Amino acid sequence: MSDDDGTDRFRSLVYGVAAAATLAFLGWVGMSVNSMTDRLTTIEVTMRENREERLQQVTDLRSRVNRLEDRLEVTRGREGGGQ
Repeated sequence: MSDDDGTDRFRSLVYGVAAAATLAFLGWVGMSVNSMTDRLTTIEVTMRENREERLQQVTDLRSRVNRLEDRLEVTRGREGGGQ
């Protein structure tokens, strides 16, 4: 076994370890990106649901205001008609 064979084997080992480490790192990055994407999707869905709830609350409040305004007009009409 010559010195060049030992150097080539060592170099191959180093390259193999570097390649494995690179693949492991890229796999970790991929999993992290997936995790962040899942979190962002969850946040987006939650925000959409909250927005829909707020819109429903606004609609309900508008309906109540309209009913109160109608009652006020009826009350004013009675007061005006009785005088």
